Amino acid sequence: MGQGVSIALVESFAEIDPVEWDDLVEAAGAPVFYRSTYLRAYEQEPMAPVEAVRYLVVRSEQRPVLLAPLYLYRHLDPLGRLRLVYPCDGDEPGLLSHVWHCYDSRLVGTPGDALPAVLTAVRRAARQLGARWCGFVNVEQGTPTHHALAAAGLPLHHIEDRFTADLTGLSDLDGYLARIPARYRQNVRRRARRAAEAGVRVDVRAVADIDIDEVAELCRVTADRFDNRGFYPDGRFERFVKLLGPLARVIEIRHGDRLIGAGIRLLDGDRLHMWTGGYEFDVDGSFSPYGLSFTASVELALQLGYPLLEGGRRNDEYKLRHGLSPRHLDACLVPA
Repeated sequence: MGQGVSIALVESFAEIDPVEWDDLVEAAGAPVFYRSTYLRAYEQEPMAPVEAVRYLVVRSEQRPVLLAPLYLYRHLDPLGRLRLVYPCDGDEPGLLSHVWHCYDSRLVGTPGDALPAVLTAVRRAARQLGARWCGFVNVEQGTPTHHALAAAGLPLHHIEDRFTADLTGLSDLDGYLARIPARYRQNVRRRARRAAEAGVRVDVRAVADIDIDEVAELCRVTADRFDNRGFYPDGRFERFVKLLGPLARVIEIRHGDRLIGAGIRLLDGDRLHMWTGGYEFDVDGSFSPYGLSFTASVELALQLGYPLLEGGRRNDEYKLRHGLSPRHLDACLVPA
């Protein structure tokens, strides 16, 4: 490690200069999950059983050059992905970057020759905190972080995909739909007509303008269908979304006064994230609240001039049919 380089693991974001942090996040093109607003919100209202937080800050000549948030999970594998490819049962404590609510993990900045010392510091912190494992989850294959971890000889295994759509050169929804196969394009338009005929309304709202309790409950009901209600803890999820403030928008879908769909979208410098949502599956009429939320997300991204739509994880078949492409995500897990 070169002269003038220091490594710190900070225990609270209150000890960090948010402007300095965000400047590096923006310069590195890191996603919204690394913004100070998101990190402070998650520290204040962690939506997972997090025992401790550490913020890795590497400085060179007093300037931050590498950042990563680390979280001590009581049970390191809430989605059941790590136990499929690593010799863990998923219930052990682990120090991980990033949180499982983030699907784009990376080292923000340039590791340079500091990476071996960084990894040593992370493993030391994991042992001090009582973790049995440490590492990174949801690292996109082919990225600088993925290459750096592989070059360091660390094990990387595929655990999941996330999905994105390139919106470059598009100005409206019709242009986007023209890119997908005709049968799916026709389905989108037909179901949109039927929803309109049924009096369904689709609105984009600021977080301050929604009934967050109503939206959160619909998210939990949807998660229940996939045995994952705990991903949106009662009360904490609502408070976390409120803390995001201007980083979020909510796509509300109502049939009369009844909320049948709600998509929480995160705003980034150049992309819209379909972060999470909740949807009724049994509705009157041949339309899909999820489908309406998807097309509204495309329209919102285009209105904001974003060249990229982040579709998140899961629901692979729908996303592949409707113009999104997979990005393969790996985990890098080592014993502490």
